[in-house]
Amino acid sequence: MTPFSHGSDGHPTSSAREREVLSDMLSATQILTPRQTEVVRLAVLGLTAKETARRLGISKNTVDEHLQEARRRVGAASKSRLIGWAISSGAVQL
Repeated sequence: MTPFSHGSDGHPTSSAREREVLSDMLSATQILTPRQTEVVRLAVLGLTAKETARRLGISKNTVDEHLQEARRRVGAASKSRLIGWAISSGAVQL
């Protein structure tokens, strides 16, 4: 996390914490390509790879490749972990 000012108790001040969260979200959105982000967003919404492929006009294999690369980039061992990361990091907006 980016260092910001902290209060006397050692915790980030509220405005510093807000900047820290925004910084983390910006970093998260920069990890994935726009297409990977879109594929992950649809996975977050519960679409299967086949449904995602139809919606985006690409093959199911391409969807699987996007998800695999997204998992590699964020260090997620599974699709569920990728989805959890996408939601908690703010990389995907619902």
